[in-house]
Amino acid sequence: MIVKSKYWEKIVLVLFSLIFYQKYGGSFFAVLPLSIYVLIILTIILFFRKDKKIKHNFWFLLLFIFFLNMFTSLLWTNALFYGMQKVILVSLTIVTFYAIFPIVMRNILFFIKVNIVFFMIYLINLYIQYGFFDQLSAMLNVRFRLGWDDEGSPLNPIGIARYLLYGYINIGLYFFMVRNSEKSNILLRYLLFIPIVVGIVYLFFTGTKAPILAFVSSVLLYIYINKHISGKFKIVLLLMPLVMYLSYSSINLFNQNSITQAQEEYIEYRYLNVDAALFDRAMQNERALTKIEGAMILFGAGSGDFGYLYTKEDVRDYPHNIFSEILYENGIINLLIFLSFIFYSLFLTRKNKSIHLAFSIISFNYFLINSLFSGDLINNNLLFGFLVFMILAAQKGYKKYAI
Repeated sequence: MIVKSKYWEKIVLVLFSLIFYQKYGGSFFAVLPLSIYVLIILTIILFFRKDKKIKHNFWFLLLFIFFLNMFTSLLWTNALFYGMQKVILVSLTIVTFYAIFPIVMRNILFFIKVNIVFFMIYLINLYIQYGFFDQLSAMLNVRFRLGWDDEGSPLNPIGIARYLLYGYINIGLYFFMVRNSEKSNILLRYLLFIPIVVGIVYLFFTGTKAPILAFVSSVLLYIYINKHISGKFKIVLLLMPLVMYLSYSSINLFNQNSITQAQEEYIEYRYLNVDAALFDRAMQNERALTKIEGAMILFGAGSGDFGYLYTKEDVRDYPHNIFSEILYENGIINLLIFLSFIFYSLFLTRKNKSIHLAFSIISFNYFLINSLFSGDLINNNLLFGFLVFMILAAQKGYKKYAI
């Protein structure tokens, strides 16, 4: 029995959204490893998809060179096992996003809706695991972070924050796409404020700043660079930080006697103390940059080699900054290629009017900015997926998918 196109495409998109959900600790559907879901997606696409071949351009050539340098450097790395993990995951991410791109573009609203559904399921995950405001407030202290001490659980503070804010990107785009739609969609938009508020509560208890910075920066970057967004909206947006500060000050003044010392210390340490976080990241980057010399400047020490630098073992370790990671392990050629992708995203942002390209650009920048503060290419593989989306969505041949 042959499945109709629209049904198999939606099945693929549900599985694709499930990968995001499970990567960041969602457990309700964690029946199979992520790699098996990816293989299922690629198999379905290979069997049913009949799209014309995608035309390759200059940016795909650069991406190929970038990946080829990563792969070639395995010849001289001291951490072959860890390096192979990186190369395989990045290549599998690129292939999967490349294959699924036309399906996402044809069903962009459905894909966003599915992402929002998984976002709400994720909130249920968090509620079952941790309870809600009262339970979490009672545990609050300087050392507390949501998901920090969960042995055997895939949940962790940065992962939780990243997924929640990725959910907000999808909700924001959904609000924009249905702004002129029927009343039922408008009602649904208002109902979404409930999970938005619940998500903010859990976001606060993760005690991590970088994903919040990445979310705000990626959205504002798109809004202020894009020439098609009205100046009035940009001016109003500039006033939002002032409004938020005044609201925070009012709430703090009203509740100053109800906040415990432990809660006050938590807020101070996790959200207002910038020096500690900067010192830790600066130390990690210095470890990488001070060891670069000779031919390493061009070709790097080899994919995964940073883990070997101090431990002298083939283990996973990284400088928590994608620029330092690429420069140390794969050299300045790859770093320059990667920087060119960033400038390309800014160029596309300036003139874009497509919701499909907007989704790709904002998501790329969101995961990119996250990669400047935490994780390695294994944690940050999704930014290469959205880079593929961005390159493809910018091609003239895919204007038929634009709204």
